[in-house]
Amino acid sequence: MKLPLSLKLAYGLPNFAGMAMGVPVAIHMTKFYSDSIGVAVGFIALAQVLARALDAITDPLMGWISDRTRSRWGRRRPYIIVGAPLTAISMVALFGPPGGITPLMGAAWFTIAFMAYGFFHTVYFIPHYGLGPELTSDYHERSNLFAWRDGISLVGQAFAAASPAIFIAAIKAQGTEQAEAERITFLWFSVGMSVVLVISYYWMCWRVPENPAFSARKPNPLVPGVRRVLRNHPFRILLACYLVTTITSGGIGVLMPFYLRYALGITDWVEWMGVALLLGYGTGVVTLPVFVRLARRFGKKQVWILSFILSFICQALLTALPSFIYGDSAAPWVMFFFMIGGMAFSTGQFLGPSMQADVIDYDELYTGKRREAQYTALWSIVTKFAIIPSAAVPLAVLATLGFEPNVDQPDAVRWAIRLLYAGVPGTMMLIAIFIAVRYPIDERVHRATLEGIAAHNRGETATDPITGRSVDPPDDRGLDDDTGWFLDHFSVGELKRALSAGSRRAARLRYDTRVAMAVSCLFLFAAGMGTAALFDLAEQPGIGVLTLVLLGGVSLTAIGFHAVRIRAAAGNRPDEIALELVRRHLAITERLAHAGSTRPQRS
Repeated sequence: MKLPLSLKLAYGLPNFAGMAMGVPVAIHMTKFYSDSIGVAVGFIALAQVLARALDAITDPLMGWISDRTRSRWGRRRPYIIVGAPLTAISMVALFGPPGGITPLMGAAWFTIAFMAYGFFHTVYFIPHYGLGPELTSDYHERSNLFAWRDGISLVGQAFAAASPAIFIAAIKAQGTEQAEAERITFLWFSVGMSVVLVISYYWMCWRVPENPAFSARKPNPLVPGVRRVLRNHPFRILLACYLVTTITSGGIGVLMPFYLRYALGITDWVEWMGVALLLGYGTGVVTLPVFVRLARRFGKKQVWILSFILSFICQALLTALPSFIYGDSAAPWVMFFFMIGGMAFSTGQFLGPSMQADVIDYDELYTGKRREAQYTALWSIVTKFAIIPSAAVPLAVLATLGFEPNVDQPDAVRWAIRLLYAGVPGTMMLIAIFIAVRYPIDERVHRATLEGIAAHNRGETATDPITGRSVDPPDDRGLDDDTGWFLDHFSVGELKRALSAGSRRAARLRYDTRVAMAVSCLFLFAAGMGTAALFDLAEQPGIGVLTLVLLGGVSLTAIGFHAVRIRAAAGNRPDEIALELVRRHLAITERLAHAGSTRPQRS
């Protein structure tokens, strides 16, 4: 289905402000609080870990809530209407700390404001991105839709890259000190972008309709839905690629000011950083139509791999640059390398969501369900867990090596900045290439997938276009929907042990889920005790504290996951399900686990 240009613009326009706001958060925020407010980088890293740990809980919950919502306004728009203005308020607070605030109070202010920004961003972001795959099922039209959305994102990021440097220079020209000029600039930038964010999202909610057919379908339970999403083999490949590249991506934004100032020694690094970002994002905008055509001509997968190759080249050149050039003469080379990186970045931005939408269609072939927001939420939670060490560990490493703001750095710190900013991310891009070559969905496979879904709607058997295996309609597999969802609260191992327990299978499931809960609680307790023992307000939090806080966040998420499972195991429901239905469910699960994989199944 061909989408009108006005709808593509309405869907994509909110990303102008949303992604523009993300630039100072990702790049300027750390150095703003470190140099202008005086907050130690270790405390900034700790706040980022806490915020991402909260995201890990709220992201999948928001996807589940959005998919289940039934209202006269739809299942996505109510949360966008509420989340956008609250995010705007949090953004202004984040870059508008009170004047004269002490470093310790600045750390507390930053932690609260950053966590609020992350939480409310989730409230509108997950529904917005869950809406996109619903708008069209056409293989190439999806690429076009997400190219418009992410092209607008790049324009917003380019604006955010250039405008702060311009305003800071203008304010400094009037005799204002650097720190105060940064405070004024980022405060008013936040106010302006917040207003644009709210207006554009409200216009999108008015202009972009939700698909009533998707909203009318029965929603999915939370824990079983996550379990089924992870069985999708093509999705696991996509997720693995973004996982290995995200592990270091947060550090790129955080460390960019440190790289320009301390690793390269560029004098006017603020202005040059604005120019570099503008050239990078601007090149991405200009070349985006070219890569859209290349994806149509050669396929999404091939162009996706090309983006990883370009990114690797950019990171390799940035790693080597300080060994050959130091000082202001390095600035033009950085500009050129950023243009290469901008092409790679823009290509990955639109191809990832487009390929994910194709994966959701493949999931529907096997499950008969549409789970756009749940896929988006799981994508978000995994990448956010990965970005915790990405953004926080580099800061902790610098703190451990003796980094002090606004002074020349020792060689160990400068080398660490080079490797963490460019060397390690480049290595991750190489790993992503080897993973991406296994991705199996192309235009032919996607077309056959839609034909298979149509066959299921007619009550006919379909063929998996990847493996060639027959796929019965989801309602014709000898297992009713409610029973299948219930059994998916438990792992394959837990169900097999329950089968072995015979008449005591309910007791066995309750035992296994409680043991899993106890283990998660034990990890949370250990993380809490370890953090209490190591944390000292008089010193910067090190890698040990950050690792323990991350472990606590993962454990808390697991506790919520197991709490749902314990509730499902309670009562007589497991005993009421015939053993034959459990065996049939295990057979179906085994088959779904191999869906999309051409590797032979184990007998």
